[in-house]
Amino acid sequence: MPRGWETWLRIRGQKDGYGGGASVTDAFYPFLDSESLAINQEIKENNAKIVQGRAVLETARTLQGQEPGGQFTFQPRADDVLGVLASVMGCYKSVDGGGTASGTYTFWPLTGQPDFSGTLLTGGDPWNAGGKGTGTYGDTPTDVCALMVDQYFGDITGTNGRRFVDCIVSQLEFNAAVGNELTVTPTINAGSYALFNGTSATDDPPCGVGSYSALDAFRYYQGTVTVDGDSYDLNSFRLTVNNNVDSKKAIGQQTPVAYPYGRCEITGEFELEYDNSTFMEKFSDESDGTLGLVFLNGADKLTITCPLIRYDEPTVNVGDGEGLVNQTVSFKAFGRTANRLAPPIEVEVACSNLLVGGTTFFPL
Repeated sequence: MPRGWETWLRIRGQKDGYGGGASVTDAFYPFLDSESLAINQEIKENNAKIVQGRAVLETARTLQGQEPGGQFTFQPRADDVLGVLASVMGCYKSVDGGGTASGTYTFWPLTGQPDFSGTLLTGGDPWNAGGKGTGTYGDTPTDVCALMVDQYFGDITGTNGRRFVDCIVSQLEFNAAVGNELTVTPTINAGSYALFNGTSATDDPPCGVGSYSALDAFRYYQGTVTVDGDSYDLNSFRLTVNNNVDSKKAIGQQTPVAYPYGRCEITGEFELEYDNSTFMEKFSDESDGTLGLVFLNGADKLTITCPLIRYDEPTVNVGDGEGLVNQTVSFKAFGRTANRLAPPIEVEVACSNLLVGGTTFFPL
């Protein structure tokens, strides 16, 4: 009878790229809040066959394709979020902060369609020593950044885990709210899935293949959000980067052979006390806005910048007579027509210590 405290989830980079998986990095075990990973097996029910009898026969049901993947939510640190960011954004550069122990990484979304057969991420090879990131927004895309995600269900007899190979992060959501740490929710699409057994306590963190991060989480009171250059007292904040991937299937393959990218959409919302009609006026006037989010925890720092946002109509939330009147402001980030080399979003992470168990998970 396994309990939640007996389970773990681990993330590793695939050194041989999408379609590989034979060579992987050491693992990070995220501080997990929830998960919904599944095989997502399609079941076809065909009850319209003209066969004798009123009962539905077992031959009317067949298993079809699989689209393995799902979501998980965790509290990111400045090291264990790097692989997830590399996968969802696709382009990066790195700056050495002093040896291999610290560094700063900047991520941008891809401007074109990646392939699913190479071994490099645009701007460098993040999984191998010497793979310093040298990318910039607008670079010609190379391969997607592929991950392997394992989950262990406890020390039980028989099959006690599942493995998702050739994972891409198709969407990433950031969430911050008063009273909670910053969380991220990656949506992963996997190229294949397998149940496996024999996972033992030797894989429990810390172990020879990885560990939990030794860095601190980003707490809500360590965050600052600026909108159009002004700081506001927000109750909550959400931002989503969505690559709008499709699922490419082929005869002879039960799982997708690739996940073609659609438009990169960046949306979000924040809630604050209703003070005046500022955001209603910005919506009505179709005013350009800017967004900046900074979480600072000692020497570790997460910065998100959107240089051009437009607002949707705010929702004013009136509760009971004693409650505050709040407003929810949703927005969308855009690239500028006049300057296609200006990214719609930039994410920068400064990490004070990249070494866990003597290994650098995401090299400079």
